[in-house]
Parts: sequence; C-alpha cells; structure tokens
Amino acid sequence: ELHVMAFWLWLAVLLASTSAISIYPYEFSPESHPEALRHHVKPMPKAILGQTPRFVASRGLGVDPTSLMINDINQSLDDLLYKYKLGDIVWPTYAMYLAKNADEYWKALALRNMLVTDVWDYVPGDLMRDCQSNGEVCEFILSNNQQAAIEAVLGVAFTGMDVGEQDGRYAGSYAPQIARRDASRQEQYIYFWRHFDRMSSDLKDKLSALTSVYYPHYLVKAGTYTTVSSETGQALPNAQLFMSFNRGASKQYGIWWWSNVSVYNRWGYKGYPSMATSGTSLSLMRRLMYSQIMYNCIYVSFESAWLNGTDISPVGRIQASARKWVAERNFTLGRHLTPIAVMLDFYAGWLPPRYLYTDGSSSYQSWGNLPYSEGDHLSHAILNQLYPGYADSSYFHNEQGFQAPTPFSDGTDVLLSDAPLFVLQQYAVLVLAGEVAIPSSSQYELACKLEKYVTTGGALVINSRNLANMPSGLFNITMTLASCTELAVDASVTLSWPSSSTVSEPAVVRVCQPNFAKSNVKTESVAVAGSSSLAWRIQHPSGGSLLLLGALDGIAATTSVPLPVKLQDDAPCPVVYPLAKHVEVLLASTYTQFATFISVGNDNLTYSVNYDNTSDTYLVAVFNPTWTQQTFSFKSSLGSVNVVEISLPNDLANSSIGYTPPSIDPHRLGSNTPTAIAGGNARLFQLRLQTNPTLRPNVPDAPPVHGVALWPLPGLTPTFHHALRRPTFTEHYDTMILDAQDILAMSQDQLAQERRYYTLQNIRILVDATAIINLYPDIRLTGIGTPEYNESMSTLQTLLTATAALNSSDMLISWHRCPENYFTQAQCDADLKQSTVTLLHLADQLGITLHMSNRYSKVAFTPADANLFVESLLASSKTTNLKLAITTTAFDTPALVAGVKYLGFVWLTCPGHDPVSGYTWNPQGSVLDCSSTQLKNMQAIVQQAASQRSTVIPAHHPKDATEEMQALQLVNLTTW
Repeated sequence: ELHVMAFWLWLAVLLASTSAISIYPYEFSPESHPEALRHHVKPMPKAILGQTPRFVASRGLGVDPTSLMINDINQSLDDLLYKYKLGDIVWPTYAMYLAKNADEYWKALALRNMLVTDVWDYVPGDLMRDCQSNGEVCEFILSNNQQAAIEAVLGVAFTGMDVGEQDGRYAGSYAPQIARRDASRQEQYIYFWRHFDRMSSDLKDKLSALTSVYYPHYLVKAGTYTTVSSETGQALPNAQLFMSFNRGASKQYGIWWWSNVSVYNRWGYKGYPSMATSGTSLSLMRRLMYSQIMYNCIYVSFESAWLNGTDISPVGRIQASARKWVAERNFTLGRHLTPIAVMLDFYAGWLPPRYLYTDGSSSYQSWGNLPYSEGDHLSHAILNQLYPGYADSSYFHNEQGFQAPTPFSDGTDVLLSDAPLFVLQQYAVLVLAGEVAIPSSSQYELACKLEKYVTTGGALVINSRNLANMPSGLFNITMTLASCTELAVDASVTLSWPSSSTVSEPAVVRVCQPNFAKSNVKTESVAVAGSSSLAWRIQHPSGGSLLLLGALDGIAATTSVPLPVKLQDDAPCPVVYPLAKHVEVLLASTYTQFATFISVGNDNLTYSVNYDNTSDTYLVAVFNPTWTQQTFSFKSSLGSVNVVEISLPNDLANSSIGYTPPSIDPHRLGSNTPTAIAGGNARLFQLRLQTNPTLRPNVPDAPPVHGVALWPLPGLTPTFHHALRRPTFTEHYDTMILDAQDILAMSQDQLAQERRYYTLQNIRILVDATAIINLYPDIRLTGIGTPEYNESMSTLQTLLTATAALNSSDMLISWHRCPENYFTQAQCDADLKQSTVTLLHLADQLGITLHMSNRYSKVAFTPADANLFVESLLASSKTTNLKLAITTTAFDTPALVAGVKYLGFVWLTCPGHDPVSGYTWNPQGSVLDCSSTQLKNMQAIVQQAASQRSTVIPAHHPKDATEEMQALQLVNLTTW
C-alpha cells in the first residue's frame, strides 16, 4: 500500500543536466557469466528460482534416532507452506541422508516445488562418532549413492552441501598452526585452497557457501559452489560487508547470493518460549531481513526460532509477513544499486580487525596469522569510512556495528584484483585498497584493465604505493617510493576539487611524488601543502577520471591510539592508522561526485537505493541502527525529490518481548513521523527525481575463452599450480600444455590429484612429448625391434596411459633426426611412419588424438603436403585420431592455415634471426619478437584458427606475467 507524503524537497543548487553521476541498474544473471559456463556446477536457472525472493522455512525435519525415519513428512511440509506460510525452501542437516525414507522426503519436496539448500552439520576433524548412523555434528563424507539419490529427484533444486562458517574456522583454528608463519600471501592462499579442496571432495563437489568471515571469493572461485551466503548477526562481522563481499564474489565468478539472519549473539540465543529475550533482538532481525530483500538476494532466512511450540513465534511472524509482502506488493523491488567497488589484491586474505575466531593476541591479522600490513590498515580505514564502526559488530550488547551507518549509501561491493574488465565497468567508482603487489599477479594486466576502466567512463582512485607497484604505471605516470617526504603534524592542506577547502592533518603523513615526464595526459593538482602537491586528478574525455593520492598507503604514518591495542567488549574497535585527512575528504568527494546522488541527511542512519526501471523510480530503504529517534530528509544532487512511503508489514510492536536487547528500553525508541524514524526501525520510500543519473552501458558478459593454451616452463609440481597461481588464468586460457617428463614422474595419486583439478576447472590438457622424442637420450622412433626402441615405445605407452588418467584426450608428438650411420633416409622415414602408426593404434584405444608438430628441426610436413601427410598415416593406421600442430613460422598466412584440413593447434611464432650470421637460430621465436607486419598477419591467423575450432599457443614459456600478458595483447587475445 502506498501512502503519499505531502512534501517536496529541493536543493539550493542543481547540477547541470550532464551529471557525473552514473548508475548500473541491470539485472544480474549468472547463467551467461563466462565463469559460470565453465564451472563444474551451474547456478540454478532463474526460471526455477522465480522473480521474487524466496524464503527458507525449515532447518530440516527431525530423523527419529531409533527408527531412522522422518515422521509426518507431508503434514510437516504442508504446515510450513500453508499453516505457518514461512517459505518453500528447506535447509536440512545431513541426517536427512541417513533416513530410511529419505527418497520419500525428496519426492515430497519435489512435488511441492520446494528447494533444498545448504545441507549442514559437517565439521572437519570430528570423527569421534559414526557419522553414517549418528546424524550429529561430524566429518560426514557424502557418498556417491547419497548424492545420486537426491540429484535424481531434485536436480538443480538441490543447491548442494553446506560449507558453513568454515572460512572463519580456518582463519581462527587452522591458519595459526601452519608451520611457516612467514609464508607469503600467495602461499597462504595455497594452504587455504588445499584445506577447502579436501572439504569439497568430501562433500562431492556440489556446495553452498555460508561464510563467517570475508572469504567468499576464495571459496566460489573453485567452481564447485551454486550459491554464496553468510550468517549475519550471531557473534560475526558486519552484515553489510558480508553482502559487499558476497555480491562482489558473485559478480566476479557468476553465482547467486542469498542471506541468513542468526538468532544467536555472543551471550545467548533466541528461542521460544524460555529464551525470548536472549540472542539477536527482533528489531535487528527484522532490519537485516528487509535489507537483504532489498539487496536482491535470491532467498532469505532466519536461522531458526520460527515456532513457539505448535504456534508461530514473533520471529516466524516477521518472516511470514515479509514473505506475504514480497508476494503481494504492487511494485517491483528494482535493482539494488552498488556504484562503488573497493578492490583488494587477490592474495590479500584480508580479515576485519576482530571477529569471532580471534582473541586479544590475534587481532589485526590477515589470513589468520599475518599481522596487518600498511595496506591492510588502509583497507580497514576505507571500509570504515564507507561503513563507520563496522568492526564493532557483535562486540556491543546494544548490537552496535551489525548494521553500520552509511554516509554514502549501502552500495559498495568488494572485488579482488582478478576481476575481469566487464565486471569493473559495472561500477562508477573503483578504489584500490590494500596493497596490490603480489609479484606473480600481473601488474601489467591490472594496469591495462584500470586504464581501460577509466577510458570507458570509470572513476579510479589509487595511492602512491599501488602505483609504484605497477612498473609501467598508469597512463605513463609512474611512481618510485624514493621520492617520499613527510608532511608534519597540523600541516594545512588546501583542496581545490570539487570545491575549495582547507583541512589540517592531525598526524604525520608520508607523501610521494609521481613522475609525469612520459605522460601526455592533462593532470590537475587538487591538494597542496605549502609548495608540494599531495594529490592529482586526470579527467578523461570519456567522462572517466583518475584520482592519484600521493599519500603513501593513503593513511597516517603514526598511530591514532597507543600500542598495543586493547580490544574489549562494548568498546569501539579503533582505526589504528586512519586515512590522511585530505585523503578522507577527497574520497568522500569522489563518492558524492560520481556515485551517491541520494542522501537522507543523517549520518547515523543506514540506507540503500534500488532502481525500478518499470516506473523510473528509486526505492530507498532507511534503517535506524540506533535506539533513539532520528530525523531524516531526502535530498538529491540531481534536483527535486518527490517522496512516497511504501508501508512495510506492521508485524511487531516495539513492546514485543525481545524486540530490543535487554539493556534497551523499548518504550523510549520514539516514533515514526514524516521526517523521523523510530529507533531500531525500518522504512521504505519510493522517490522520483527531477533529473535521473546517467545509465552506464549494459556491459555484456565476456564470452568464455575457447582455444587458447598456456605453455609454461616444466618442473612445477603439481602442474596445476601453473593455473592456481595465475588468478586470471581462465580469463585467457582454456588449455594447459604439460611436459611429458613431468607426467612420467607422477605417481597414481598425483595423477588423480591433477585430474581432479583440471576436470573441476574444465581446463583441457595437452601433453607435450616433443621434447623427449629426440632419438637420444630419451625416446626414439627408429630402429624398430631393438631394445632401445622397445623401451621407448614402452615409455610412450606409459605416457599415453597417464594422459588418459589425467582425463586428457590430446598428446603432442613430433619426429626426430635420423641416425647418422648405418641407416638410410628411406629406412628412417619408414620407421618414423611405422612408429607413428603404432602410436596411433595405442592412442586410439585410449581415446587420445595425436597432434604431430613440426616445431623442431626434423620437419615431418610442409604447407604443401600437410594434408597428404595426415591422410597417408590415417590410411595406414585405419584410425581417425591424428591432427597437426603447425607453427606460423611455416604457415605464415591465414590462407595457409585455412588450407589445413586436420588442424589441432597453432603455435604463434616469429623466427629469431642472428644479425651476424643471418642464421634463423630460433624458428619458434616469441610473438614479442614479431614485426608490425608479422603481428598484423598473426592477428588474422588467430581469427582463422578460431573459425577452424583449433587452439592457439601464443606465449612460449613466458619468463614472467608481464611478458605473458603482452604476448596475449599483441595478438588480440585480451579484452583490455
């Protein structure tokens, strides 16, 4: 029901019609996301989920421990749906699998179109009980038969097993026992990955993540998750940042998000009838549920306590009312607007300063064991500006911090540095937090993406350390940290953007000077202290901009509190190294200039903004996280605002038992008026603006990569670390070339481990045997019948078997030179051909295609006879499993490539010439050595190869990430 509020609100000054504010109001759909298309498990189709948020109604029906039967299945499910009207999703424990009538349960759910999500109670290491007969908290290993039974009935309506609060358990309990406490952040990530890969295997690789710290990216990147969620409330971190991280991970990796509100806090839990005043307050539960509905969660839930005996409880009434309101409303919820993105390094492992799994000695740590770096302190400071006091979550008896104020609206997502460009382009503002400085991450690639982000209209903020970590800089602006000086306490800083102002720095700040000598972009100094510039802006003609902060790490160089920090309950968590004052002001200006266009006039409140394109209006949800009445006043930088209130269900009175924490008097909360909101309350408004912000272009998902292979240096074990240590690997490649010697050295267990990774990641394997087919000292294809020959063929048989064990169907082979003596050229050619026929037979039995390469000095075929070469061998072997792996040294035009009927792989090569002798010393030279003419030809060859559904190999044993990315860029195999 709509109630018109009879007032118009105007601003004194209106911006010009060409506003810098832009929004991205398009519906998120992971089904077309390139990562989702590649992943082992797929997101549930929107057609099954429906267009409105759904609700979880149960944590599972009880299994009788004696009979192992689920009793009253149909009646219990009908009560959830029709009597209590709580929802149509169940969230059961793994005990359901143990019930003798589990199939009846699955069928009853399917008959009612109900979903099963997040099957829980798995805890690693708890093996003191027989999980398969007990049904309590345990290291439960899901069997193939148990998974098949539920999949056969529910299919995609089963979202998988719960990885519930395990990221927090890892950070608090497992990371501290890592032997190498000084392990690099990349190594920390590998430890984390190993832990959760084992868990994924235990639970059969179809999972739903329920995080308890901010690690959703590291979980869902694995490709075995259908959804991501967080337990909000409880004794856990800030609920808004949970969703910021979850949304960011979902948009990066193509997955749905949902949310849950716990009945627990640090001091108890809510339950009926005896625990009504304990645990999370009804006010906070209600506010969190409605905020999560506005976040476009696919479903929402309370943790439990829906019932009081056989009656619905106050908790249940809140949920049932919300479900009815969602179903019966006469407007759409629109798209939640998240115009701001904060980017952390992929390997940052950042954690809030304190959380459930920390004690006094382990606060301010990342990865659960590394003391905060300057970059980590910056991340804390930036997030604290966006969500002030977020780190107080769960530590205050009055529930302060669970829902923090939002001076710039609740519209921030957190991304990691492996985010693809099409995801970055969905945000109006991108702030680099932390330190993006891991050597094996390609700073060149990130710099290219960031430049493209700016030139396509984005507003980028970067500090001096992160710019210094990019050797090529941004727009040819570079930074060396040797040029840093100290700004003294109380230094006066004059700001000239977006308007003139002066601030005083309360602490020492280290400031560095960039080098503009090689840059041709127009730069404006926007912060000055004395004669020194402290910050600069670049305004790109596209509307994009770069704000460069000279302050090292963007923060003060001295602490704001005495060390060591003493953290206590009911006391705020300090920002130890706060933002430099001028940085704080410039960041705030960036948000208001480019992202925040609606405000509520009270920084004690939290609010989110949704855009409804069907009515061209904005839904603003306003929440009061304090326990006193607060005034509000809607304003927009885009002009006048017409406001209509949308009533939320009146499901509880303030005087309801447990509505507030025990220390808060529910009779002193104030009331709702047209210009004020009662303490602990939630309200929703529909706004129509005089002028709308600019719509950012609807950026299509990048297509999945097809037909690009990485050829890394051999010797790394396990080999899949070549992919695991390249966070953007699947953005560029779908094939990995593995050296035969690495494969031959693997045990059966190692082969199984390799197979598991590549299969789950949907990465094709090409086994390269060309280096060992060399006549001597390894494999020979001549001298048929000799002991050396027989040993060679036995080795190749072993290699083929290992290739099949890897789930690979492709092997690269070549011929080798002829013996020098006692062997004619005719004998040599005959043996090479006969050996190839033998290999074709062996490979055919294992479903493997051989790809004959002409990369080395023994050329088996030329452009003139390539097809005849293959057809002759296929005729002799009576098989069809031979293709060619050609080089662009020999096949140097698109026409020559097009003429190859049996094309498998194309090595992109430019021959290297010795200027002294004129000798072509390296026929397989890198594309980095190509002339401009050769590159133009190479780009056309790449397109031709794609049309023939073959795979190109652009980078030959790249020496570093920069060289690798440059090779891809030169042949148009990047999106940036």
